[in-house]
Amino acid sequence: MLDLGAGTGKLTRTLVALGHDVVAVEPSAPMLAQLRRALPHVEALEGGAEAIPVADARADAVLAGQAFHWFDPTRALPEIQRVLCPAGVLGVVWNVLDEAQLFVRRLNDLLPSSQGSEEPAAAIAASELFGSVE
Repeated sequence: MLDLGAGTGKLTRTLVALGHDVVAVEPSAPMLAQLRRALPHVEALEGGAEAIPVADARADAVLAGQAFHWFDPTRALPEIQRVLCPAGVLGVVWNVLDEAQLFVRRLNDLLPSSQGSEEPAAAIAASELFGSVE
């Protein structure tokens, strides 16, 4: 599995704990250093979604946990397709605010608007590079 935009390794830790062979890719050197300290046995590479530093068809799955909004989908999605095995899958996980709760609405009003407001599923479907999006 390839954890793309791995950050400090939150998702990587879970994937490793589940017994998966994981390659973590992260563009931020300080975050990558934290990941490497926490998970020294995991292959951790500096790189971004737009130029993934792994060979073609290397990953059975590419996962992006709370990172897709940082990607340039026009460049990243073909790269993700390149590194996926023919039957590979792309999994994107992101947080959705529960604005039914007053305190969440108020907190959200205080936060800067996030980059890439489009849901990842819409960009992935529009690319027509992958099968059906669930």
